[in-house]
Amino acid sequence: MDGIPAGVLSLFIIDTINILGSYLIFVGLGRGPMVEHERRLVGRRWIGVPLYWMMTSAAAWRAVIDLRSKPFFWNKTPLQPTGKRT
Repeated sequence: MDGIPAGVLSLFIIDTINILGSYLIFVGLGRGPMVEHERRLVGRRWIGVPLYWMMTSAAAWRAVIDLRSKPFFWNKTPLQPTGKRT
């Protein structure tokens, strides 16, 4: 690897191992207490863990930005009334 310095390459490898290891640990801790029936129900949905983490990260950054720009705004989920109150 002529163009990439050794320090940058080693840091990239360490970061990649940390990210993949954290995904494996997260999935392993989730699947560990499951019975076989639950594992079959989850199936290949565990592949979505990186997407889930990216969405969680995006929501957290959005909350930080909203906290800075609109500190007294409550961004709540709009709910429809289910019936009349008495």
